Amino acid sequence: MNRYMHKSKLRVLLINPPQTYYSGSQGFNVYFPLGLLYLAAVCSSSCEVTIYDCLVSDYQVRHNHDGSTTYGAGDEQIKKAIRTYEPDIVGITAPFSSQRPNLLHVASLVKACSKRIFVVVGGPDATVSGEEILSSCHAVDVCVQGEGEYVLLEIIQNFWGGKLHRAGTIPGLYYRNRLNIVCPKTTMPINHLDDLPFPRYDLISFPKYLQHPFLYRNRSELAADSISVITSRGCPYHCVFCSVSLHMGRVYRPHSSMYVLNHIRFLLSRYQIHTFHFEDDNLTLNKKRFEEILDGILREHLAVRWDTPNGVRADTLDQPLLRKMQRAGCASLTIAVESGNQRVLDTIIGKRLDLSTVRRVAQWCYKIRLPLNAFFVIGFPGETQAEIRQTLAYAITLYYRYHVTPVVFIATPLYGTRLYDIVMRSAYLTRPITPESLSTGTQPHGQHLIATEDFSVKDLDRLILIYQMKKQIIEWGNYKNKYNIVTRHIKPVIQRFVYHSDTMFFLRCITFFVSMDMRVSFLVRRFKKMLKIRILYNQSHISA
Repeated sequence: MNRYMHKSKLRVLLINPPQTYYSGSQGFNVYFPLGLLYLAAVCSSSCEVTIYDCLVSDYQVRHNHDGSTTYGAGDEQIKKAIRTYEPDIVGITAPFSSQRPNLLHVASLVKACSKRIFVVVGGPDATVSGEEILSSCHAVDVCVQGEGEYVLLEIIQNFWGGKLHRAGTIPGLYYRNRLNIVCPKTTMPINHLDDLPFPRYDLISFPKYLQHPFLYRNRSELAADSISVITSRGCPYHCVFCSVSLHMGRVYRPHSSMYVLNHIRFLLSRYQIHTFHFEDDNLTLNKKRFEEILDGILREHLAVRWDTPNGVRADTLDQPLLRKMQRAGCASLTIAVESGNQRVLDTIIGKRLDLSTVRRVAQWCYKIRLPLNAFFVIGFPGETQAEIRQTLAYAITLYYRYHVTPVVFIATPLYGTRLYDIVMRSAYLTRPITPESLSTGTQPHGQHLIATEDFSVKDLDRLILIYQMKKQIIEWGNYKNKYNIVTRHIKPVIQRFVYHSDTMFFLRCITFFVSMDMRVSFLVRRFKKMLKIRILYNQSHISA
């Protein structure tokens, strides 16, 4: 009997595909698949749903011929999962454009198992490149633009007889008609986030995630026994390089403080999770709501630790709030600074952030001993080498004076962003945009994608090497200071190097450090690393 003739619910399988990393790209991380868990929560009343996370289920590591490494289940394991579950619809998440080949490959594996299975792709990459995905891969039937919970629900409700009906009535859907690919004219934002049920955590194995060696490994220092939570969506700002608003929209939509506190209580009581990563792009934007969350944690004595790995705006913080955050379990705070030059912030990035606010926040965090990280991005069209040096010097100054850990990225033209349009229009691209170039382009040690009349790729490499040398000297000095080893002698030397414009002074620093007590193995390793950086700098300087 045809399975569509009886009354059983549709079967939906949600897949998180494997991920591939290249030399020079950011390290691999395993994370709880919140997007798929929310999809399952919304759709489970209308279908039978299960989740197959390739990064956890049947996990393996494969070293490829091109030098890249793929993490996650192999082809046979994926096909076995599909054949075992026999889904009518398969949903595949596309979180990063750099991982699109894995997405398309999983889609082809689905169709290899059964051509009748309907394949839906969603996520940030599908939002900005849905038309391209459909044109390049016939294994994908539709792509979802924006938030996918209620779009997938409508797909399920309009799917019968092995086909999707009335596709044109579903907002936010890329689909094929007889002649071409139809792009969505409208999306379906979720205005009241509290209407969403909690994620379907019961569909995954918590121990598999918590015991995974790569759980948030390169994402947070609070990696062990932790989980991500999202308390708001949308970003009202217009940073030139950011693609968040393309997927989540510009309207800021928060969960209520009560919803967030109930969610934390649920994870504490049901799964004994005490460490949280607030993945919001604007966690502190609504100060009243955020303080209500903190007050609830303090009032109920919830034993939690948390951080903000995506970063928050410095101008939403003040000293009393920082103290309350620390009392409520904040173990590490990250702020998104982006540039140390006010002109670049205002006219190039469009951040609308006063740098004096950043310094005040750094001082406050240093005073109360709250660990602080700061994001910086360099290499924008219109940015001069002097302004890049100013940003790196600003990062080093915050690190040296207030122990603010700098995290430096290189501007990368992500699909759909204003930066992408500028780079393509002005022919600033140094090499084709590929999964590998997107994966490595943002990292200081990667291969950069942008060069302008003001700077070349070699210029960026040289400036980054000088920055890294200074950072290494400060780290070495912090170790010496920690153990009170000749502090009064080393501090003046470090101060001279941090603020010195002549990079050849580095050689005199090396001579000074060699003359000191180097018997500790840690210091020996540091010295070798500094020498290696110096060799790379010489090579770059000669070739330039």
